[in-house]
Amino acid sequence: MAKNLNGYFKAADVETLSDFLVKRYASRVVSIGAKATKESMINTLVTLLHTYRQKCAAQSSPSQLILPDNLKLLPLYTLTALKSAVKLVVSNRNIGLQTAQQLQAG
Repeated sequence: MAKNLNGYFKAADVETLSDFLVKRYASRVVSIGAKATKESMINTLVTLLHTYRQKCAAQSSPSQLILPDNLKLLPLYTLTALKSAVKLVVSNRNIGLQTAQQLQAG
């Protein structure tokens, strides 16, 4: 167990954290919608980064994005998850349209 917040950030695993966030928000898409889910996921990431900045790296320049080395890829993983989700929704819509067209033609 870490003795301070900085210890928790430094011990965090980026793949595990990003997997948790994606699964957490994927389960909410049906209940709150895709747009609200996307905004919630982004807000969670921003809050996490802001908390690290405020509590663990307050002495650094305000214009720099400061992250522990092990979490540097978290924004990229989040963006990738958001873009993959959009592609999945679009491809599912296309599959539905193709199926409907085939049913009408047949």
